[in-house]
Amino acid sequence: MPNPKLPPILINKAGSVYYVYTYKNIWDRELKRSKRGESKKIGTILGGQKEGKIRFDEAFL
Repeated sequence: MPNPKLPPILINKAGSVYYVYTYKNIWDRELKRSKRGESKKIGTILGGQKEGKIRFDEAFL
């Protein structure tokens, strides 16, 4: 089975749980650089560590 193509992802920790988010960058004309725009939670990492299997949310799948 080939690896699926995923959008850019970000990992954030809240308490002891690691959440996985997808995000899009937007261009800030005043600062003349890109910054993170909208983000959406797509799942959690199982096992309580930064690396591991991801349990994706039903809405993302």
